Amino acid sequence: MKINTNEKILLLIKLDCEALYNRIIFRKEDYLRTMVLKRNRDHLKQVFRSRYYDLKLDELKDFSSGAIYSLETFYKEAEELGWYLFHTEDMPATIEEKINYHFRMIEKAYTTLQANLNDSNTDLQVQELEELDGPPVIKPTD
Repeated sequence: MKINTNEKILLLIKLDCEALYNRIIFRKEDYLRTMVLKRNRDHLKQVFRSRYYDLKLDELKDFSSGAIYSLETFYKEAEELGWYLFHTEDMPATIEEKINYHFRMIEKAYTTLQANLNDSNTDLQVQELEELDGPPVIKPTD
């Protein structure tokens, strides 16, 4: 019964990550246009909503450390972009430049997350990257 519950939690997390990723990446033009034209940021709450922060630690305890780390990295990157958009007073060209940087970080984190959630039985380790390449990425050990 416990395995079934963990599988359901894993499925919900995968679906939440996919939905958040798709909203951030593929609705960019829509939420930026609304932000600029209406001078309102309330719609960003819908773009960046997630169930991840509603999870209890107990629900994640059976996940591999690599999966937990990659979950945290992905949601941290998404949260940083959301925070920036909620609070920025930058001009549109600067916003575009910063969004593109955040998109690269979110895409790397999402790719790593997918690999870790799809193969949670693999022994994983954190491999540091150069500072310019972004946050640490989790890669399977040989």
